Amino acid sequence: MSMFLGPIHYWLFGKIKIVESRRDAYINALKGKFGDEAAGMIEGLNKDYGAKLDSGQPLENMVGNNPIHGFLQSLIQKVEVGEGKLVAAAFDKFNGDAFNLLLEASEKHGKETGERALKEKDISDPSAEEVFGLLNDYLLEGMPCDQAAFAHPKSQNSFDLEHKLCLHVTNWKAAGAPFMEMCCFTHAWIGGFVKATQPRMKYESKAAIAAGDPGCLAEFNGD
Repeated sequence: MSMFLGPIHYWLFGKIKIVESRRDAYINALKGKFGDEAAGMIEGLNKDYGAKLDSGQPLENMVGNNPIHGFLQSLIQKVEVGEGKLVAAAFDKFNGDAFNLLLEASEKHGKETGERALKEKDISDPSAEEVFGLLNDYLLEGMPCDQAAFAHPKSQNSFDLEHKLCLHVTNWKAAGAPFMEMCCFTHAWIGGFVKATQPRMKYESKAAIAAGDPGCLAEFNGD
């Protein structure tokens, strides 16, 4: 068993499991719309994905004697590649019909996660700073040491969020998933999360690496 598990590792593991949960939401949406056509495709993808993380097994048992940093990094790769492969397969089989379906599923999952976040953190009517804190606790953005996201406060109720690089693109490309569409799903998830946590706040993507911009910039406006 790893001797170095601390709160930050359980915190990161929770965020990793949220990506797996979103993949499950995509699966349910595809099965609901396409039935047996989707079920056969998903069965093969699930075999490739392997054992799910949200099995109730304690993290310390899963880690065993493996170095914790490398183990958690491998889990990030597992869930992001797994989600990407599902999206790529859905696009290949169902073409444009899959995009809006998964976009809606992503926003809905973000909203549900935001509602859960408020309950788990016992917060109501959060400030802009608290919205950023909640998002940081539930949105997977690589390892904690990566520090790819930078918040820029604009007022008590608003802030911008800047990314100098995309921590997801390597895994998405490894899965054969389309960069721009995966980026859209991420924005939809964040939009749903923000709507649930602070309905007065509007979320808007202003720039995206996937669109060819030098960095990502998103506005969280509660004024």
